[in-house]
Amino acid sequence: MPAFQAVYLRARATVGFLGVDYLDEAGAARRLVAATGVTYPLAADPKGTEVLKLGVTALPTTLFFTADGVLRGRRFGALDADRLRAAIRTYLGQ
Repeated sequence: MPAFQAVYLRARATVGFLGVDYLDEAGAARRLVAATGVTYPLAADPKGTEVLKLGVTALPTTLFFTADGVLRGRRFGALDADRLRAAIRTYLGQ
């Protein structure tokens, strides 16, 4: 999450970020956000149904959507800041 936060702070004018709290209870999610200092938007999927609709089968998974909602790519596994920036360029041209 810190790598995503760093990239978010530099790219937020041109790229949207949304973190999804998957199968977690609200208190644990809030503690994690407080511990990591994340400021990008977050959503909750406590039952995991929405994540499954997106074809997520492993965590962590990063999905890349165009502004009009078209899924352009996905990366499985953790991404450091350099790999996240490279994936943004690859899938979104930013």
